[in-house]
Amino acid sequence: NTEDSDSTMITSCQQTKPKVERPLLLFFYLAAMYMLSGVCPLGTFAEMLFTDESTFVASDLILASLACQIVGGLVGAAAIDRLGRKPVLQAGAWLCLLANILLSLYFSTVDDHHNCPTRPGSVLCWTPAVATCIFFFGFGGGLGNVFFVLLGELVPEESSSTIVPLVTFFLNTLQFVVIKTFMYFANIVGTTNLFFIQAGMNIFFLFGQAAWIPETKAAKEEDLSGSGSGSYGTFVGSNVSVNRYSLARERRGEDLEIVLNSTEFVVTINRRE
Repeated sequence: NTEDSDSTMITSCQQTKPKVERPLLLFFYLAAMYMLSGVCPLGTFAEMLFTDESTFVASDLILASLACQIVGGLVGAAAIDRLGRKPVLQAGAWLCLLANILLSLYFSTVDDHHNCPTRPGSVLCWTPAVATCIFFFGFGGGLGNVFFVLLGELVPEESSSTIVPLVTFFLNTLQFVVIKTFMYFANIVGTTNLFFIQAGMNIFFLFGQAAWIPETKAAKEEDLSGSGSGSYGTFVGSNVSVNRYSLARERRGEDLEIVLNSTEFVVTINRRE
């Protein structure tokens, strides 16, 4: 290296796959939170839950909720690389929690036929429509989107052929059970209490994901100034098992050195003035 050299070292590392203890148990938990968050009743029984058509029509709400889920998914996908998985999951869970609380409060005011007690078009009568859209926006950007991303990131490659089919089977089975039993339990414990229980599930998910799910934010490039090093290059992780191999070559105004060992692959260019 020369004293007059002026260069910058740019280092970028390939992110290794994060590891979690008991990945099968983790994804059984995530699948349960996925199905018990409220997505099944709102996505399947909207026409049975929102029978009062004086303010809005349930079929229109279904289309609006699908649009909210798509928009939420796009926003969540854009936010993941910038903020990381956990903040996106937390934001989505908070929105689902808020939606379930609003729906629980709304159903506590309606009669047995789910008719809104106030005049059509009032704030109360619009509450279920707004809450449903809030839920699907949060679900689409949060767990509904990130669940399958985590399934690809956190499952070890050597166990993926076993864990992924088991988690998929459990997810589909739980969906079938929730859809088939929701209206039965709604008649027994009441719709208000069911949405309150779903709000509790979202609180449970907030604590669980904070304690169990590792952050998988994409690694960023770091700019490091070379203090008199006069070199710049790229560091890339390597799984090649060799002791050391180096190659040095001089070019006009530059010295090129390539080093490969068991842990790194480094290309260094020393500029001479």
